[in-house]
Amino acid sequence: MISFLKNVTSPHVLRTLYFACFHAHLRYGLTLWGGDPESKRIFRLQKKVLRIIGGMGQCTSCRNLFKTLNILPLPCLYISETVCGIKSNTEKIKYNREILDHCTCQKSYLHTHFCRTTLLKTVVQIWA
Repeated sequence: MISFLKNVTSPHVLRTLYFACFHAHLRYGLTLWGGDPESKRIFRLQKKVLRIIGGMGQCTSCRNLFKTLNILPLPCLYISETVCGIKSNTEKIKYNREILDHCTCQKSYLHTHFCRTTLLKTVVQIWA
């Protein structure tokens, strides 16, 4: 749709269309799937859409285009969403100093819950 409208409308309208159609889908559930290695495919698609909006070729870097259009790249958007999620739920999050009764160098870190399922063990073995 964006490539079809590129010849008819201005880049400002295409940017608005990007936020209305593409960006809304991109942000949905991003904190859940954004850290997955498969998210690289979505990032490539995001860059492809920006190249269409900016009228650039396939091999052109999108770095300046992200800055010009004032759009966050997917990895930055994932970090932003995660940090905002943590910030908005700080009362539900515990620190290691609240859980552990001994002094460690990691007492100021957020406490993470570890799952002891076979699925997690399989995932850890794949990543190791």
